Parts: sequence; structure tokens; C-alpha cells
Amino acid sequence: MSEYGSFPRDQRNVDISIWFGDIPVGHTYTMGVAGDVFFRKLRDTGQLTASVYEGSNTAFIPPQIYCPQTFAPVKRYKKVGPKGTVNTFTIVTRGRNGQPLEEPRALAMINIDGAEGAFLHWIGGCALEKVHIGMRVKAVVEPKSKRRGQLSDIRHFAPTK
Repeated sequence: MSEYGSFPRDQRNVDISIWFGDIPVGHTYTMGVAGDVFFRKLRDTGQLTASVYEGSNTAFIPPQIYCPQTFAPVKRYKKVGPKGTVNTFTIVTRGRNGQPLEEPRALAMINIDGAEGAFLHWIGGCALEKVHIGMRVKAVVEPKSKRRGQLSDIRHFAPTK
């Protein structure tokens, strides 16, 4: 028996392998049952939807099929928001590929009224200097004819009272 327990430790030296270049990897993200409910409601009604679990009246956003605290199954879904409060934010000056943006944008974590959890989205409809933690905002949703059941169906969150 070694100092590492009953399993012998492998003492061989193994050369490190390095791969130079790209490894093409494709993937498909499925949104699951709760995500499907969220995006269908957003597309069809323009509403934000949270999940409520058995034994609880607390709504969670983004919705999940099981409670993140108790693992209880979803009992129902309910409309929440569309208002919320900026929890934290950052000013984005570069795009996903590192290219400079024409105009900087504010990206915020927003606590949605009526739900636990937060929602990451753009802040619009105001000067960047006006964005602050604690700011009250409201979802600005695309017109029904332009909605496709995607997060981009929400244009941004704009200041509100």
C-alpha cells in the first residue's frame, strides 16, 4: 500500500501532446421543456415566464424543470416582470470576435420583478452615463410580427419608474 491509498501511483513520465490549429466542433443546444415554455410565451405574448415548483410559491427565472434549491419538479409557470432592477452591469466596447463596436453598449444582470434569479441583457433607451446599479428597467419587446421565440425578441431593457 502506498502513501496514496490502496491504488498504486503510476510513475511513468508521459510526453505532453500539443495540437496546433483548429479542432472543428459542432453542437446543438436544446432549450429543454422549461426553456421551450419561456421562449414560446415570449414569442406568442411578449411576456417573461418563470417556473414555480412543488411546495413553493417562489418563481425562478430563467425557468428550469427542477427547483435549483430542493430539486422539486416544476408545478406551474407564471408571468413575471416585465420590470426589474439592474443588479450589476458593464460597458461593452468590443464584439464577440474582438472587433471594436461602433457604439459602446451596456450589458446588465437584471433581477426581474416577481422572480428569483437574474436575466442578462442589454440596456438601451438612455445614455450609458445614466446606467447604474439599482436602476429600474422594463423589457422592450419586438412587435409580435418580428418575434421568433429567441432572446433577441427582447430588444433591450429601458429605464422606467
